[in-house]
Amino acid sequence: MRIGIDLDGVLGDFTSSFFEISRRICGKPEVGVLPQDWNMSGILTKEEINKTWEAVKKTRNFWLNLGREKGVSAQTLRRMAKTNDLVFITARTQTKGYSVQQQSAAWLALEFGMKWPTVIEESYKGPLAAALHLDYFIDDRPENCWEIAQAVPTCLVYLKNLPHNADFKAPKRITRVNDFNAFAEEIFLRER
Repeated sequence: MRIGIDLDGVLGDFTSSFFEISRRICGKPEVGVLPQDWNMSGILTKEEINKTWEAVKKTRNFWLNLGREKGVSAQTLRRMAKTNDLVFITARTQTKGYSVQQQSAAWLALEFGMKWPTVIEESYKGPLAAALHLDYFIDDRPENCWEIAQAVPTCLVYLKNLPHNADFKAPKRITRVNDFNAFAEEIFLRER
């Protein structure tokens, strides 16, 4: 099987690292605050978000220093990689240092023990999923899930539950899961 996996919000804890920089730049938010929508409404203003992004872009190898999302085990990811082709698809912004692809691949190797991970940097995930003939896909952004569900009708698409996507009413073609390990278990059950 060929499995597409988004990085931030699925495997990597982008929000904590982003907010750490925003606290340094803007003095907020408090530790433990989570965005309730994609625009971080009520947490940061557009200006504060832009300032934080500018600081992220100037941070050498920002993507190499992310923590891991809860519910992601290195053992589970490596088990999945033994019998499937994994493609890590991300729309990350370039920062100082190595390329996004190099930082992401190195992070996967360091954090999960992945050997030679395939990382593709792409914002338009639907056409890429179609070209790759993905069988499964997981993301935390509803728009990406919907784009892939429409581009590849045979692909089983999963949305990882996070507060910022709680209001999204997932159509039948998109299955919600609480974390990456739950997504992996769905695949392992189907492989039996």
